[in-house]
Amino acid sequence: MDPLTLAVAFAAQQAISRVWPKNSDKESNVEEIAPQREYRIDFRKTTQSEEPIGKNIRKIDSRNSKVKIEKNIKVSREWNRTIQISLEKSRTQSMESTIGGSLGISNSCTIEGAVISILEEKIAEQFQITQQEKCTYEESIRIEIPPNEYVEIHLNWKQIWQHGEIVLIDAEFDKEEQKIPFRFVDHITFDMS
Repeated sequence: MDPLTLAVAFAAQQAISRVWPKNSDKESNVEEIAPQREYRIDFRKTTQSEEPIGKNIRKIDSRNSKVKIEKNIKVSREWNRTIQISLEKSRTQSMESTIGGSLGISNSCTIEGAVISILEEKIAEQFQITQQEKCTYEESIRIEIPPNEYVEIHLNWKQIWQHGEIVLIDAEFDKEEQKIPFRFVDHITFDMS
């Protein structure tokens, strides 16, 4: 059985144990009636956003020069590729699970924190990224400085987050049961002023 399916079944069992009071007659049956559904997972990219991560200032002094200066400046910065999953922001649609149906109750199940590492692995696999991978951004910039000038070049660094949703779909009924927001650092770049 797929690890994700096992994780979902575990999370469902945890949700059931919260629905039934302790010492309930039905508590001992939790393992027997836990859902054995097959889930499919889908990944949807939604938007991108920018987040400032720092500023560098390069100073070039040509006040003592009587000629224009052309300079190539190498710009580089290290960054870590990061995946973030927002379980607290996940949107759950009300569902009749096999548990709820058999007990005559409507139950909203959410995925527990224990599933985060499995979902991170699935995201990394889907988008071919390595969690916490150290990356280096490098670029050469050609600058022209007029004679007798003092120039400050401001590099405003930003990371670009790719946002999306992990969608858990009940394979039997082809119904979306859970949407979990995620984001990962796609790349970094800078604005120059």
